[in-house]
Amino acid sequence: ESEDDMSYLIVYPEQIYNEFSSGTPDATAYRRFMKMFYDRAEGNEDLRPRYLLLFGDGTYDNRLITSEWQGYKYPFLLTFQSESSLDERTSYVTDDYFGFLKDTDGANLLADKQDISIGRFPVRTLAEATVAVDKVIEYGQNKNFGVWKNNLCFVADDGNNSDHMELADELCDKIESKYPEFFPYKVYLDAYTRVSSASGGTYPDAKKRMFDLLDDGLLFINFCGHGSSTSWTAEKILEMSDIRKLYLKRLPLWITATCDFSRFDDKSNSGGEELFLNSKGGGIALFTTTRVVYMEKNAILNKMLIENIFERDADGSRYRLGDVMRVAKKAVAEYVNSDGVRPYERDLNKLNFILLGDPALRLAYPEYKMVITEINGDPIDETSDLQTLKARSWVKMKGEVRDHTTGEKKEDFNGLVYPRLYDSKKEITTNGFESDVPFTFYERANMLYSGKDSVRNGEFEFEFKMPVELNYSSETGLLNLYGYDEQGREAQGSNEQFVVGDMDNDVEADTEGPIIHSMYLNSETFSYGDKVNEEPVFIADVEDESGINISGIGIGHNMTVTIDHSSAQEYIVNNYFDPVVGEFGRGTVMYQLPSLPAGSHTLTFKVWDTEGNSTEKTTSFVVVPGMKPQIFDLYPQKNPVSEYAEFYLKHDRPNMNIQLRLSIYNLMGTELWTYSDDGLSDMWTSQPIVWNLTDKAGRRVAPGVYLYRAYISTEGSKEATKTKKIIVVAQ
Repeated sequence: ESEDDMSYLIVYPEQIYNEFSSGTPDATAYRRFMKMFYDRAEGNEDLRPRYLLLFGDGTYDNRLITSEWQGYKYPFLLTFQSESSLDERTSYVTDDYFGFLKDTDGANLLADKQDISIGRFPVRTLAEATVAVDKVIEYGQNKNFGVWKNNLCFVADDGNNSDHMELADELCDKIESKYPEFFPYKVYLDAYTRVSSASGGTYPDAKKRMFDLLDDGLLFINFCGHGSSTSWTAEKILEMSDIRKLYLKRLPLWITATCDFSRFDDKSNSGGEELFLNSKGGGIALFTTTRVVYMEKNAILNKMLIENIFERDADGSRYRLGDVMRVAKKAVAEYVNSDGVRPYERDLNKLNFILLGDPALRLAYPEYKMVITEINGDPIDETSDLQTLKARSWVKMKGEVRDHTTGEKKEDFNGLVYPRLYDSKKEITTNGFESDVPFTFYERANMLYSGKDSVRNGEFEFEFKMPVELNYSSETGLLNLYGYDEQGREAQGSNEQFVVGDMDNDVEADTEGPIIHSMYLNSETFSYGDKVNEEPVFIADVEDESGINISGIGIGHNMTVTIDHSSAQEYIVNNYFDPVVGEFGRGTVMYQLPSLPAGSHTLTFKVWDTEGNSTEKTTSFVVVPGMKPQIFDLYPQKNPVSEYAEFYLKHDRPNMNIQLRLSIYNLMGTELWTYSDDGLSDMWTSQPIVWNLTDKAGRRVAPGVYLYRAYISTEGSKEATKTKKIIVVAQ
């Protein structure tokens, strides 16, 4: 209510049973309860209930009478189950039933359409409930800005005559044509090298690519393929062990068109439930499945989800997640094929898709749009001729932030714009490992420029130099835009009104390589030969007047980090370049190295500019397993304090999973208050730790001097501590 001005009602199931099923637990009582409010509205859309959140897990054994469930103590919400439960082809558990509220609904559930949007939190304990609520609150506050909100990922299984890849590619085409401001990354398993072993085949590079994209941040990830309640694909591109250790700062929506992935009514947690309940990452919600589902029918629902996921209400507001699922299912039922038939009007498959998450939550993509108004001084609109961006030429672009509905310029928008320029599409043909015929698709695989500049009074401009290494296809490129302002508002956009190709021979050649201003491991205090932990973070500050090459097109011209001069330990870091605001050609590279063995090692960093010049630099370090973190500083924002204290911790473990604890003691050494957390660190400084000047019992501490001590460690490391004093004064 405070965040979104929505009225709500919290009701315990026992209250519903007493009123609607004579005190006997009955799933239909939930439906009757919702129908009461539906009927009371008498057709008034403003009074009708719109969303139902089922706050609790469920079981296929509502009476808890089977040997598996007897004596189970966790409270459950009842589920609506199919009469046929022994045949996977006809079995289902569905929450849709509680939303069939018309007088004529109920006779044929396969044909009924939801009148309200429904989601479920599959929680069993207070701890799980707290995790779910906290994640939704934080996501809804929308403080995690970044280009990740433009990024989508489509993962496609191999085999089945490339049907999964064809579907994923069709969905990507839909995104690119209808919502071009979003950038779909493609992870098609058969496009990667398959590694065979006694236990079966795997796609390690595809798996790494998917998890790298998740770590960078995705608005949503969509999977088409075979799966189970614990994994995706026969090659296990996603397993339960991956899910449980999936620490993400930016939570995606997961769309899983695969069998059983969120069978929430089983005794053990499914993969979908583990993703939702992961307190340090996982996902914010899932459009997912509870039983066996079928590829052709999955495809039509997946298409309808993508068709509606970025739709807006009449006032320009983004659809809420529950509305996306409800409207998509309605569209499936009303879909008419080329023969004029509605083949899915009475289809069971759609009942096996549910929303795990808050149905009233909006997907966190930008509200406003960004448009390019000039390229190299020439005005640009939808009717303009295509510009040509030549290799080695300087390009200046100007643009505006506009209201999504009215198109008016937002003159009060002051913040940052993040432009990303991509080359023309590249043709990629898969290997055909599991299919008779390889599959060919097209992807913008090469980023030519990544920048960061200012937006003032709703206007922005940026300038960059085109690299020498292009596809030279003379086909259209893509400019992707994201921005946010000091008020927390966001905007996005794209432009394809230019081709990439040809060479500008009038520009004077650059023969100097990039400048490596600094490079170090974990922190700027690092010196040649220092000791570090097993997985240190490499950081470099680089600059070149012609721009840093991040395209990956030229053979051997990637930005790389190499350990011990070994080609087997050469890591391409093009995608880890982060530009400096308003300074073309300058930025930082941050890359976490894989686990290294104990002992001495070398690291060689090589960087190229857009003219084909390179610079490299080598350093040495010693890996010490279990090495404890270093605490550089521990301090309160103010000292003395009278109302509350905010503590900050500076350390040498950027972007790593850390365990942090801060305790308050009196001068006798008695612990009065403690805070603990674990998760991905926010670079070198912790988020503020707030102490409200009370003890464990909630009583305000007396004025005086107190000790505060921080404890920090990483997985497998020793614990580092630091202690200081703080003064509490009377209010």
